[in-house]
Amino acid sequence: MKNLMMRGKHKNRKFFRTRMFHGLALVLLFGVLAGCMEKEVVVVEVPKCDLERLQASRKFVAEAWAVPDANFNFGEPLTFQMRVSSNSYTTIFHVSTSCKVTRLLYNAPMKAGAIVDYPLRGSGIRITVKPPVGQEAFYIIATRKKLEFLAGADILRAQGSGIARLDLNTTQFFERVKQFRDRVNPDELSITTLKISILANPN
Repeated sequence: MKNLMMRGKHKNRKFFRTRMFHGLALVLLFGVLAGCMEKEVVVVEVPKCDLERLQASRKFVAEAWAVPDANFNFGEPLTFQMRVSSNSYTTIFHVSTSCKVTRLLYNAPMKAGAIVDYPLRGSGIRITVKPPVGQEAFYIIATRKKLEFLAGADILRAQGSGIARLDLNTTQFFERVKQFRDRVNPDELSITTLKISILANPN
C-alpha cells in the first residue's frame, strides 16, 4: 500500500511538472505573439513636390546658377548667383524639399550684367541645408518696374528683409506665378528656375 501511495505521488508530481511546463510554454508563446502584434511598422513619407520649371524672357534675361554646383549636403550653406541683362527689380521664391514655399527677396533692384550673390552680401542671411533629401527650386522673377505678386492673404508670416512664409501649397503658388506672368507685358518680365539637389551627408 505504501509503495502504491508513493507511486501515486510520483505520478502526480510528474503530471503537475508536465502541465506547468506546457503552461509556461504557452505563456511564452502568447507573449511573443502579442509582442509581434503590438509592433507597428512606421513608414515616414517624404513629401514629393512637383517642381515646375517656369521660364519667361523676351526682351531681357534673368539667369541663376548654384555655387559651387547644384548638389548640397546636410549642414552645408546654400548659395547661388544670379544676373539680369537689363536693369530690373528681382523677387525670389523658394520651394523646399518639404514643399514649403517661401519668398526670399522682394523687388530688389539689380543692375544689368552685375553678378549678384544670394544670400546678399551684408544681409546677415544664411541658408543651411536641412533634411529631407530631394530637390528644391528657386524661382527668380525680374521685372522692369516694381510689381505686386501676391495678395495679403497669401502671406502666412513675414520675417523682414523681404522674407515671408507663404500660405500656399506648391500648386497654388505655381498658379499665382502663371497668372502674374499672363497679365504682365512679356517685354517687362523675365523668369528663370534654378533646381538643386539636397543630399544626405557623404559619410
